[in-house]
Amino acid sequence: MPSLRENLNKKGLGWVVAGLILLVAVGIQVYRSFASDPNDPAFYQENVTIRFTDTGKEVTMRRGRFEKELRLQDGLLDPAKGIRNPETGEFSGILVSKTEWQQTVERINAEKRIASERAAKGVAPGGAAARSAGGGGGATSSGDR
Repeated sequence: MPSLRENLNKKGLGWVVAGLILLVAVGIQVYRSFASDPNDPAFYQENVTIRFTDTGKEVTMRRGRFEKELRLQDGLLDPAKGIRNPETGEFSGILVSKTEWQQTVERINAEKRIASERAAKGVAPGGAAARSAGGGGGATSSGDR
């Protein structure tokens, strides 16, 4: 009685299965390389290129670190400014990709507007919805019960 492997090789199904697996793997890789969802933690692990407009110098850093520096600035972001240049002290570090820079400024400014509106209303970060989902309030561990 022939084995499963022999049957697959005889009928060519083995190559079909291998080809499908390869196509799925390539598809996943292509999807992940084009996916830029800010809610995906991998998004913040990407390296981005920043150009300091006052010196023309370019540096590469993780997107998470770059955006953290932007978020720590007071008020809404000015698209003409960016992160602080350590050499000059000027806020001139912006993304090289103009489209990506504009999208980043718009997204962070929208987040800052929401945060300031919530603060004005006296709503804690995360709000009641986050607390009911377990994201806020007093956390207890199983040892506390």
